[in-house]
Amino acid sequence: MLQEQSTIVTAESVSTRTFGVSIYTLGHFEVLVEGVPLRFARKVQKRPLELLKLLVAMGGYHVSMDTLGEKLWPEADGDALHINFNTTLHRLRKLIGAETVRVKHSLVTLDKAICWTDLWELEQILSQLESMVVQPLPAAQALCDVLEQAAYLYRGPFLCNEADRPWSMSPRDRLQHRWQMVLHGAIAALGGAKHCDLASLWLERALEYFPINEAFYRGYIACLAQQGRRAEAINMYQRCCRVLQEQLQLEPSIQTHNLYQEIKHNLIPAQSQDCEFCKPVLSKLYTPELRSSSHVSFNG
Repeated sequence: MLQEQSTIVTAESVSTRTFGVSIYTLGHFEVLVEGVPLRFARKVQKRPLELLKLLVAMGGYHVSMDTLGEKLWPEADGDALHINFNTTLHRLRKLIGAETVRVKHSLVTLDKAICWTDLWELEQILSQLESMVVQPLPAAQALCDVLEQAAYLYRGPFLCNEADRPWSMSPRDRLQHRWQMVLHGAIAALGGAKHCDLASLWLERALEYFPINEAFYRGYIACLAQQGRRAEAINMYQRCCRVLQEQLQLEPSIQTHNLYQEIKHNLIPAQSQDCEFCKPVLSKLYTPELRSSSHVSFNG
């Protein structure tokens, strides 16, 4: 069984760490300087903020000035490009502090001693979770606590209001896929350790983030049935059918249909502490093939 002890920081503590500049990019964009939201008396300074967004999207460390300039001013070249960049960099430094954005040998860096972003914080937490879910016996409550930290930060896609910017697409897609895979791994680990109640809770939340992920539906349906909530399991199957049809014009896979038939005909064991009905379904959420993939379709 999983250990219940936990020394993990709570989700709320993520936002209490103090930095000179805090940049929020997940679900919305906001910049805080010394804890105060950046506000403009007149016109919003779009170009400096766009440079900041691009810097974060590109990792914020040793990013080439030429690369930044070419992405922000693709039509400009030579002196015009450098003038545009230097002017915009100066304006950005006036907004968030000269020491926050450092330039050395034509490479631009956000100083992590001064600057914090929800993206960087989330990436660290996801790395921790990726290590935890492959452990033979991760602590159940510790795993859930770290998941709470990740969920607290992941409030929506990366730079969702910049969806039309080509430079924002790759980091956005990569982060979504990574978060989805971590949820797969964590839920499989909870189910494998016979914590189907916790797995069920996280499956419900996972579907809020990824409402067309059929594998999450299948796991949730199995958990509901395992808990004796047969009517809810059938309703969830019907919801799965409806969503897949409306969003993807697809029918549920044979695996999901067969699961439904077992529940419909009451071919499931009574409530049990061993999770023998849902455990095999949850184990398939995180196979070696999924772990090694960079992109996977979960409809099927």
